[in-house]
Amino acid sequence: MNKIILKNLKERFYLFNHAINLCKLGSEGNILNFIKLTVLLFISGFSETLPIIALIPFITVISNPNKLFELRYIYEFSEKLNIKDPNELILPLFALFIIVIIINSSLRILTISFNNRLKASLGHQLSKKAYKKVIFSTYEYYIKTNSSKIITNFNEAIRRSVESIASFLEGIISFFNLTFLVFTLLFINKEITCILFIFTSLSYIFIGKIQTKTLKKEGRILSIGKEKQVNIIQETLGSKKEITLKNIYNLLIERFSNVNLKTELAIANINTASQLPKLFIEGFFIILLGSIVFIIKTTYDVDPLPIVGSISLGIQRILPATFGLFSAYAGLNARYDTSMNLVYMINNTPQEINSIGTNQEESTTFKNLILKNIYYSFPGEKRSTIKNISLEINKGEKIGIVGTTGSGKSTLIDLIMGFLTPKEGNILVNGQSISKKENIDELLKWRNSITLVPQNIYLKDSTIVENIAYGEGIDRIDFEKALDCCRSSKIYDFIMSTEKGLYTMVGERGINLSGGQIQRLAIARALYKDAQVLILDEATSALDSKTEKEVVNALRKFKKEITIISISHRINTISGYDRIIKIDNGKIISSNIN
Repeated sequence: MNKIILKNLKERFYLFNHAINLCKLGSEGNILNFIKLTVLLFISGFSETLPIIALIPFITVISNPNKLFELRYIYEFSEKLNIKDPNELILPLFALFIIVIIINSSLRILTISFNNRLKASLGHQLSKKAYKKVIFSTYEYYIKTNSSKIITNFNEAIRRSVESIASFLEGIISFFNLTFLVFTLLFINKEITCILFIFTSLSYIFIGKIQTKTLKKEGRILSIGKEKQVNIIQETLGSKKEITLKNIYNLLIERFSNVNLKTELAIANINTASQLPKLFIEGFFIILLGSIVFIIKTTYDVDPLPIVGSISLGIQRILPATFGLFSAYAGLNARYDTSMNLVYMINNTPQEINSIGTNQEESTTFKNLILKNIYYSFPGEKRSTIKNISLEINKGEKIGIVGTTGSGKSTLIDLIMGFLTPKEGNILVNGQSISKKENIDELLKWRNSITLVPQNIYLKDSTIVENIAYGEGIDRIDFEKALDCCRSSKIYDFIMSTEKGLYTMVGERGINLSGGQIQRLAIARALYKDAQVLILDEATSALDSKTEKEVVNALRKFKKEITIISISHRINTISGYDRIIKIDNGKIISSNIN
């Protein structure tokens, strides 16, 4: 029974639970700052009542000095100071009022400042945690997940999650302030305060009920729209030549325009839904307060100024606090879907095992690699991509792997590098399994022994030398070593022909270079690592036959003891290798020794 009640409460307060979860993710369990904020909010909330309490005697002494002594605490205070004329209290009460305002304002500034620093800290930790989850994600996750979704999670979901945290913290501030202000106004006048508070609460609850569906719907549209925008922009940047040749500018403009319009309208609807209640309630408050003043004056013939003045000041403080609570609710509701994408990514992104030992720099002294009866199928697929492959590669061997597109060559290489884990079978390096989770250190050592020239080469928008020594600071780069690698990859002459040499900018993804130059630069990068095993995945496909032959011969001579595993469609590329392995339909169908 208790579990059912708890479950129902959780469902009703799902936004509160969501906000708490975001704070936990951002704080990593460190609640000290939240304790500090709670203490500060308590003090600040109490200080919000002081101007209201101080205003009553100040207005009374100005409007009707003789009534001032009717206030018991003022009369006792005057007796101690031997003050008989209430007019003598004008200056002390004015000074007290100013001091109270200064204290209150200072505490508010301190609270806002601390709250903003806490938000910044939570946002930073949340972003860092999300980035770690992506960078340590499994290779299977990488190849199965749309990059637009990942980019949107960073550009939009993190921002929205930080805004949700901000709304939540501001809602807490508003709650503390509202609680203290309501109790203070009840002390001044129960009837008026109850009327105003009940009206405000019911109004916001009613409006909140109506607008919940709108905020959820528009929030979902916003989340989907942002992802589609990123998708279209990526498509535009990646298909520039095709778009130009097919002259489909207007088609893409229309697609982007439609998505963008829906997104902007969703933002507009969310902002309108969040701001309308404030305008409605503020207007009605003024009418209600004016009516109360009229009734007090005409019915009871009492000077309403001291009480109504204090209540007006209280209302002036209550309205932002009440709206702050509603705004926090509306903000959390509107951003729920988008921020949940981030929570899901952080909690459910499958993690690569090397996230445990990121500082592992030791490499293995490679002797041999053995694959025993390896089977592999991608997640969600019944058909095996790799079927019962057994293979042994020894130190210093030059192994060529050939096969048609889709035969399983690249998948086999990914298994050898430990990017993928076999569903059946075992992979051994120097007799140690790298397929078992308990052998994490062996896998890390093995990876540190490998260097790769992939099919799809990524070059960052930087200099040639920074791309060759990728991952090293400019002050740690060995320039002589970099030049030697350039000579072996046959890109040295091109670099020397440029005005800035190694400092030539390659452009985003190497746009300033040809396909062949990009491949040769990638080979130079692989050689710079000084690894024991070099893996080439169609690494010379963009080179002409003459240059390809020169590069292949240079690689053989660069380091005789290096082990080379090369994938190629062209048999002549690997004709001089020690062994040529042919793969078809995920199986080794021949292994020939030269």
